[in-house]
Amino acid sequence: MKYNELIKNFATIREYLRDFYIFGFRSRKEFTRNSARKYDNERRRAENWLRGVMSFHATASGKSFFISADSRIVAQNPLHAAFKNKSFTDYDISLHFYLLDALADGKEHSLKMLAESIADKWQCAPGVLDVPDDATIRNKLNEYVTLGLLHSRKEKRSLLYSLSTAMQNMDGYLDAISFAAEALPLGVIGSFLLDAHGYAPRIFSFKHRYLLGVLDSEILLALIECVNRKLYARITRRAPKHDTTVQELIFPLRFYHGTQSGRDYLFAWSVKVKQMRVYRLDRIIRVASAADTDPDVLAANLSKSRLEAMAADLQKNLWGVAFGKKPSTATLQRLSMTVYAAPDEGHIVQRLFREKRCGLVTQTGPTSWRFDAVVYDALELLPWLRTFVGRITALTCSSPEVARRFHDDLQAMLQLYGEVGDALP
Repeated sequence: MKYNELIKNFATIREYLRDFYIFGFRSRKEFTRNSARKYDNERRRAENWLRGVMSFHATASGKSFFISADSRIVAQNPLHAAFKNKSFTDYDISLHFYLLDALADGKEHSLKMLAESIADKWQCAPGVLDVPDDATIRNKLNEYVTLGLLHSRKEKRSLLYSLSTAMQNMDGYLDAISFAAEALPLGVIGSFLLDAHGYAPRIFSFKHRYLLGVLDSEILLALIECVNRKLYARITRRAPKHDTTVQELIFPLRFYHGTQSGRDYLFAWSVKVKQMRVYRLDRIIRVASAADTDPDVLAANLSKSRLEAMAADLQKNLWGVAFGKKPSTATLQRLSMTVYAAPDEGHIVQRLFREKRCGLVTQTGPTSWRFDAVVYDALELLPWLRTFVGRITALTCSSPEVARRFHDDLQAMLQLYGEVGDALP
């Protein structure tokens, strides 16, 4: 079979990119899920998109590839290109121009009118494709309506189609779009808009930049649609400890973005285990909405408003995404930290208020400020607490493990760097 650089199914290339760059940087010998030929084809596609940002190191089992992108040099996420290489048929490309030409007058046209216009203009010459039938034209029209390129309106028993009204002047938005394309979820949409306007910005540079989240854009969009429509979703995800897939019926509720790791998470009710769970988006392979009339949804017999209230209640005591194996029986942990801040160090106090999340900040003296939090898992606070080392005058937690780990880490740091500072006594 002739090698084709274009993609028919994005889910396939997403799986390969995840295995190459997220779940272990596998070499050719270590990748056994599909044939070696398929591995080579997908790797060649990835090499084309990632030219200039892909490196490798040699191991005993072969070459392992990884992404190495300096944001000072690479201004745009190179993984956006994976969405811009979708394959198409001869009918796709021909119908695209014929339909847009037939609708260029700005008027509304029925399917019958469009079919007649296309038949009149279709080149009936040797080697040219046969005139498409009404079903093919209807499918393309509906696809373009879904994409927002066309607008449809029902009149009596037929649908009338017209070109959608686009923003005439987007020059004032391009800088904002360029930032959104690199920093916000679903940024690939912004990348398409920039391509359409021929705009290649180089005004933004990112200290902490997470490229791989863009691969989950389709998964995220499908889940957002379920949340907006308050629908259950069937997800297929990869088990973390085994190279197998698991299917679950869930009710999606919240999304979280890890600012330290760059990972995206879904907070949802699992029908199977009957409790709230957190799912990593980069482990979800497919998402399909489940209607309220679905037998499994009816069998669950759950109040959606009650699930939303449960999520809102749990969120009050979430620092990150951890709440134990079973939130209903989890014991809340109380943590208190007192920080020194001189009168002229208002930036320290501003940090406490800006980053306190579900915690509470109170002033206990002219130069002392106390942070209190009641959370499901106080261990999640440790990376943040360490940023105040040298200013912490007191630290207590109802979980002995948290205080012990903090002190152990501090002692390890002091042994590594030598001299003891004026941190926690």
